Amino acid sequence: ISMRCLIPDVLTAAQCATLAATTGVLAWQDDRLLPVLSHLSSCLPKADYGPPSYVRVEHRQEGHGWHCDKGNNGHMDWCSYTASVLLSPPEDFSGGVFKFEDGQEHNHYRDLLYYSSDERHMVQPHRGSRKVLLMFMNDATEDA
Repeated sequence: ISMRCLIPDVLTAAQCATLAATTGVLAWQDDRLLPVLSHLSSCLPKADYGPPSYVRVEHRQEGHGWHCDKGNNGHMDWCSYTASVLLSPPEDFSGGVFKFEDGQEHNHYRDLLYYSSDERHMVQPHRGSRKVLLMFMNDATEDA
């Protein structure tokens, strides 16, 4: 069952800047994630943050072609939910628009966007500094 939701203003500009200072994998226990995780735990009560779930800050200028987060070749079959927060303010980059296959677009600076991992989407290439917090989560009920 596909689902998506946008929650505005989950992080402050200062919180985004602090997270954007780190690129790569983070620990779910990182205190900087608390505002995001508090929203996710109420919106996605079945989300499991244990392995293989992971969270990272990404800077990828070439963007991402059309894909779903379960993996176009099933390499992340375990992934049920994806969430992201754009950490870079719009004036720091050009391009980099996030698009769903149905045409819905998001430049979700400071906003939490979450969706089921079978939703096809892409991110346009960009110029400048565009960092995004990405979270890939398993569904705890699928392990039971």
